[in-house]
Amino acid sequence: MKGKNNPLLPVALLALLIIGATYLLVLKPARAGIGDAQIKRDDLSSQLAAAKAEIRSRTPDPNDTEQVALAAKIPPTPATPEFFAQISALGASTGVSITHVDVAPMKASSVETGSEIPVSLAALGSRSAIDQFTTGLANLGRLTILSQINLHPTAAADALAADPNAAPSADRVALEVNLSMFTGQQPSTPT
Repeated sequence: MKGKNNPLLPVALLALLIIGATYLLVLKPARAGIGDAQIKRDDLSSQLAAAKAEIRSRTPDPNDTEQVALAAKIPPTPATPEFFAQISALGASTGVSITHVDVAPMKASSVETGSEIPVSLAALGSRSAIDQFTTGLANLGRLTILSQINLHPTAAADALAADPNAAPSADRVALEVNLSMFTGQQPSTPT
């Protein structure tokens, strides 16, 4: 038995050779590529952060009246109570009854210079009052974008339930509005 070679020895050596070649030709370069990609990612992340900081630090060109007017309509903080006071006053002045307000969490705006606060509200009023109210929403003293407006005729039963002595009016409508108000404050990121 001393003269016979073990038949598994060449197979084991071939397997070691294949594993070694795979490591040298595939895995080692892939690891180096991952390291390069991570370095590029970190570099691009720092460039993006610097660009965002530069955008936030910019002030409008004082000679561009449109930029100055738009910047004046974006408060540095959400000022949500003041915004809802404006909406309530607008409803009272136009004869619209606000029945529901829902505020979603602040989220980053698409231009990366501040935040957007989505708001949905529901109201009741005459067609002309609702028209004045929506026009007033679009012309508040801060940047507000109305993204969806739905009008529904109120049912006679709803009107009678609110005031049994009142005659149902075909002029009364229910309003649903989705809008976004903007602020210069960035949303907090979860840690």
